[in-house]
Parts: sequence; C-alpha cells; structure tokens
Amino acid sequence: MSSPGDGWPASNRLDPMSEIEAAHRYDAVVVGCGGWGLAALKVLRDIGLDVLGLERGEICHNLSTYMPAMTVHSPLPYIVLDPEDSLLAEKGNHYHSTIEELIQSYLDFAARNELPIKTHSELSDIAGTRNDFDLTVSETEGPTQYRARLVVLATGSYDTPNVLGIPGEQDPAIQHFFGEWRHIRDQRLLFIGGGF
Repeated sequence: MSSPGDGWPASNRLDPMSEIEAAHRYDAVVVGCGGWGLAALKVLRDIGLDVLGLERGEICHNLSTYMPAMTVHSPLPYIVLDPEDSLLAEKGNHYHSTIEELIQSYLDFAARNELPIKTHSELSDIAGTRNDFDLTVSETEGPTQYRARLVVLATGSYDTPNVLGIPGEQDPAIQHFFGEWRHIRDQRLLFIGGGF
C-alpha cells in the first residue's frame, strides 16, 4: 500500500498505523468534543453511523479554560446532555452549575455512552467534497490522515466561533449564533451548538 506521504519529506510521512487509519473511511467525523460535539457524536452513532470525534485537547477543552468554580449562565435544561445525568439532574431545572460540574457531566456522558474520541488531535487541513473528505490531523505521534463521508465542525466557545479557514464556513447561509427562530420555522436545518 502506498503511503499518502509518498513524495513528502520524511518528517511529514505517515507512519504505518496512520496509513491504516487513513484507509478507513468514517461515515462522519465530529471536530470538537465539547458539549455540542458530544451530542452530535451520540446522535450520529445512534442512527447507525460509524463516527469518530476529534478534540484538540482533552474533552471540553474550551470549557476547561474558564475558572472551575465559575457559574454557568444557562439553566440545566439548556446544557445537560442526558436528562438522567445523576450529577446534575437532582439539582433541578433552575440550577446553574459550575464549570467544573458541567465538565464532569460531559465526561461522564462520553464515558457512559462509550463515544469514540481521539484527544490531542487537532485538525490542520481538510480537503475533498461531500462523501469524500480527507482530514489531516496533528497528533502527538505526528500527522495522521482520516477519511470521512461527512465532517461536522462543532468548534468554538460561548461567544466566539472558531473558524478554521475552510471554504464555505463564512457563507451567508451559515449562522454562528442562533437568535430568532420564526423565519426558519418548518425548514430542514442542521444545528450544531447552541450559541444564542
């Protein structure tokens, strides 16, 4: 099997394990494993897709940059991924969790649902078109390539979407914040993240 790195400098070539990963095509790769990325991973896997989550740091990397004892503005129904969440469900719908509680809730959700996530894996390039994407990912061991039919970008923090420089993400049809809903009622849409 020829390496995707043939013709590249030796330092950029993929190792044999990476070649195996590159040969496998996922139905969907979710980039960003905060709350919304975790939710997308679970929903996509539950409908039978072969999925992989990629997170540049640990799970909930962006949330971990806040002070752990900081209170989350949103009440629980807007942020809890599992209504059976034993850590937060007993607190009541009007409870405002701390960042630390929310992160633990998301970690428990990922573990309980055995979500396939690679941490310390940062997307550095994406090429291709629908049903045939190639993702180049910087990992601890070096660059790795993944193939996917669909890519879901669930990146960003509360007020600041992380744009990746990928064609189309600044298209006028793409909304990074959700404010009003009546003008989109009864339309087929995909929501990734909560925002406003």
